Amino acid sequence: MRPLMIFGMGFCGGLVALSVLACPLRSKPTPVSLLLDMTYEGGMRLCTQSDCLPRLQLKTDGTYEATSGTGTRSAGKISQRDLTQFKQAIAQTNFTDVRSHPFTDTCPIAYDGTKTIYRFYVSAQIQQIDSCVVKVDPKHPLFRQADRLMEDAMLNLSQPQPPKRSNVPSPRPFATVQPLV
Repeated sequence: MRPLMIFGMGFCGGLVALSVLACPLRSKPTPVSLLLDMTYEGGMRLCTQSDCLPRLQLKTDGTYEATSGTGTRSAGKISQRDLTQFKQAIAQTNFTDVRSHPFTDTCPIAYDGTKTIYRFYVSAQIQQIDSCVVKVDPKHPLFRQADRLMEDAMLNLSQPQPPKRSNVPSPRPFATVQPLV
């Protein structure tokens, strides 16, 4: 019985080795992760459906989700060109230099205004820029692009979405009956 067990273990071990060699190695798909998380915070300003303290989350594959403060959501995808330019702007930004310009005025949330919080996801790190802590240069390529992405997402959010088509056919209207004369 003992030799049979050794043969059985050797045979099974050989099968395992053959199955590993015969199966192609599968590469893991690249996880889609956040590239930008941008929010407006603060203030008690009057807001409309489209601009009430919005949030934009842009992923590395160019898909985004925008949410208004009222809970209205929109999803979409930016162009490959815009995505490439945005990734380049992130890569070329010196965040230490950006943070070296402190915000010294009164934060707008003190008088019912809003502040912007940008979170850029760079090499497994989050680079957070709070507009009430750092003086954000609106002409800086990174912030200009982020602000434009938010504006575009909010425009998409405010436009009425076409009704979803149902698989159930709509009822036919009744024929108009003409009275007999």
